[in-house]
Amino acid sequence: KRALHHCSRAHAIVAAGAFNDAVMVAVMGHYRGTFTQDLVGIPAIHKPVWLRFGEIHRIAEGRIVESWMLPDMLDLIRQAGIWPLAPSLGAEGMWPAPGGNARALSPVDAEAGSASFDLVLAMHAALGTFDGRTLESMDLGPYWTPDFAWYGPAGIGTSFGLDGFRTVHQIPFLTAFPDRRGGQHVGRTGDGWLGVPATGRPVGMRVMDFYRCENGLIAENWVPLDIVDLLRQMGYDIFARLAHLRGHPRTSL
Repeated sequence: KRALHHCSRAHAIVAAGAFNDAVMVAVMGHYRGTFTQDLVGIPAIHKPVWLRFGEIHRIAEGRIVESWMLPDMLDLIRQAGIWPLAPSLGAEGMWPAPGGNARALSPVDAEAGSASFDLVLAMHAALGTFDGRTLESMDLGPYWTPDFAWYGPAGIGTSFGLDGFRTVHQIPFLTAFPDRRGGQHVGRTGDGWLGVPATGRPVGMRVMDFYRCENGLIAENWVPLDIVDLLRQMGYDIFARLAHLRGHPRTSL
């Protein structure tokens, strides 16, 4: 709050339900305010900024007992006018709310929610059929609307439709992490990614997915992903590069 004057919090998605015998609440949205003080080395620009985030909370006995939080710090760096990576292949910018509009909380439809959950899991299963050679080995068409929106984190960006998703994210990602697997999102870097060379070392990915489904298909997908931590595992320190670009380079090994 010291860095963002008049800081407020806006929710675009709030979802709750039971999963693996636990009550979970997932939230996607933005912190917004005037960026008046430097934050973890990111220079203040004295203009409004929107720091997007994804959160998941586990609830027990009416209290939050565990929380997972992913703020998109790389996007805040972008808004500060500094870019420490290769240009994004997708479009950068603020993520819209579902359907392009902020919506009031809607009544819970357990049947529709269960159907949407099954749809997403089926799509995930299709992703797991990649044969290591061709995109066609993953039959994703039956799960998405033709013009679906895929909102990636800063560094990847937004795309529309299956062709856009493939060129902006899927092809570079599969080339970089050919042995990726779900659940813990672990893979070994095969080729470079986001302009950072491959290391051949295994990496883990902190990632969340939020979906909006309509008429039995996925229409929108928001993907908070901790790019900063992933690149750190690949030997690239975003904040060290940021400090260098701001006139504070390393002067010793």
